[in-house]
Amino acid sequence: EIPSLPSLGVSTIKIFMAYKGTPLYTADEDLFEAMQIARDAGVLVLVHAENGDVIAKLQAEALERGDTDPHWHALTRPELVEAEATNRAIRLAELADTPLLVVHVSCAAALEEVRRAHARGSTIYAETCPQYLVLTADDMDRPGVEGAKWCCSPPLRDKAAQAAIWAGLANGTFQVYSSDHAPYRF
Repeated sequence: EIPSLPSLGVSTIKIFMAYKGTPLYTADEDLFEAMQIARDAGVLVLVHAENGDVIAKLQAEALERGDTDPHWHALTRPELVEAEATNRAIRLAELADTPLLVVHVSCAAALEEVRRAHARGSTIYAETCPQYLVLTADDMDRPGVEGAKWCCSPPLRDKAAQAAIWAGLANGTFQVYSSDHAPYRF
């Protein structure tokens, strides 16, 4: 369906590398093929870059231990799984010779992958969100179910990550700042 999107006024598609075991999850071979088709159709690919395979394993281990408090959301989605997936998505886009927008960048390691791509001359865009600028993983440690109110993906990070995101906004590494608004009733 990707080639038909421009005639419908649709100029972008969003693909998820996270959420293994759900209909949202996209394997690398499918991501790469979608990038090739999108390139030919003139559609920009947006990617939520987190390694879904590793996250699924970390979550299964946490569940087996009984670690289900909200702060485990961040611990089962560490910065390295975001950075690795960001690099992988960028490299696939370079191989497909297509621009890419990496959405919801939350940490310095992922931001560094974007900077490296820029240094290579790749057409890579990056987006971050307000939650990564004003909240931290400490918010998920609030008592009872209060911590669950602060779960998002990628998860909130620490103060050092927050500083890196602010710096990325200031130095132009980010081209997009948006809410990614997804409301839920508590």
